[in-house]
Amino acid sequence: MTKLQTLRSALDDWNLDAVLLNRRDTLAWLTDGASFHVVERSESAVAQLLVMRDVDALPVLLAPDNEMPRFIDEEVMPFECRYVTHPWYENGEAQLAALLRDKRIGSDTPRPYAQDMIPKLVMLRSVLTSAEQQRYAELGRDATNIVEDICSRVEPGWTERRIEAEVFAACIAQGIRPVCVLIAADDRIDKYRHPLPLANAVRRRVMVVLGAERHGLNVSLTRMVHFGTVPETLDRARESAIEIHADFLEATRAGKLYTQFFIDMKNAYARAGHADAWRAHHQGGPTGYACREAIVTPSTDGAISSDQAFAWNPGLRGAKSEETVLLTASGVRCLTRGDNWPVRVIHRNDAEYDLADWLVK
Repeated sequence: MTKLQTLRSALDDWNLDAVLLNRRDTLAWLTDGASFHVVERSESAVAQLLVMRDVDALPVLLAPDNEMPRFIDEEVMPFECRYVTHPWYENGEAQLAALLRDKRIGSDTPRPYAQDMIPKLVMLRSVLTSAEQQRYAELGRDATNIVEDICSRVEPGWTERRIEAEVFAACIAQGIRPVCVLIAADDRIDKYRHPLPLANAVRRRVMVVLGAERHGLNVSLTRMVHFGTVPETLDRARESAIEIHADFLEATRAGKLYTQFFIDMKNAYARAGHADAWRAHHQGGPTGYACREAIVTPSTDGAISSDQAFAWNPGLRGAKSEETVLLTASGVRCLTRGDNWPVRVIHRNDAEYDLADWLVK
C-alpha cells in the first residue's frame, strides 16, 4: 500500500472527506521528501496539499503563482497531482473555499473549519516503509561519517564555531540540512545539555551533536573527543552512559507502552548507580519526520512499534551517548554507524549493541 493509499484509508477511519497538509514535515512524509518551503526555519510550507478520500479525485497542490513553476519542474511527486495557483498577493483562501465546500476537513495546521489531525498524522507516519528505511540508513551513514571525520580532525585551539562551520559545510555539500548543531568544549559539556556553539576554544575535550535531515527524515547523534588520558571520574561517566544506553535499546520492544519504557529507563539509571540522573535532561524518544516525534515522559501516550525509529540520549555529567536506531522484526539496528570510530559492544541477554565510544587522542 502506498502512503497516499494509507492516508486515504485513514480518512475513512477518521470519517473525513479530505485532509489539508501545510506543514513541511507532513508534506515531506507524503511526497517522499519534496520541499515546498522558502524560509529555512519556517515550520510551514508555501504550498498546501489537499488529499480527498475519494480515490478518483487527484490530490490538489495549491501554491502562489510565483512558486508553482519550480514545484512542477523540480519537485518529483510520487503520485499525480492537480495544480491550482493563486496570485502571490492573495492567501489562496478563495481557491480553498471552492475546493472544500460541503466537506468534512482535517488539517495539520490550526484552521477554524477543520479538525486538528497532527497527532494522528504523526502516528501514521511513524511506521516506516522499506524505501524510507533505506533512505534513513543512507542518511544515518552520511551524517555519521561527517561528524566522525570532523571529530577526527579536531585539535586543541579549534573553536566551537569553527567546528560548527565545518559541520554545516559538509552537510550542505551532501544535501543534508543540519537542523540542530550543538557543540561544547571542556567545562561547557558539564554545564549545559543544549550548548549552542560559541567562540570557546577546545582545550582537553569536545562534544559534537548533530541533528540532520534529508528527504524529511531526521537522525540525531553525539560524538565525544578527549585529548590525553581521560580522568577517572569522566571515564566512569563515559562507561555508565554507554551501559545505560544499551539498557534503553534492550527495553525498546514493539508493543511496549511508553509509560512502561519510562519506568525501564529510570531503572537503567538506578542500576548504574545514578538513580536520579534522568531528571537532569530529557532522554529522547521516537524520531522520523521530526527531530523527535515525541519526548518520552511518564505520561506519554502510545506504544513502541516495529519499523519505527528512535533516538535515545542518556547522559551523565560530562558524558552523553546518542544514536538513531531502527526497530525491526529482527531487533534494533543502529543507523548512525560510520566507517572508522571506536565502539563499545554491549551484551544484553541474546542481543549485542554497538555504541559509539569516545575518541581519545
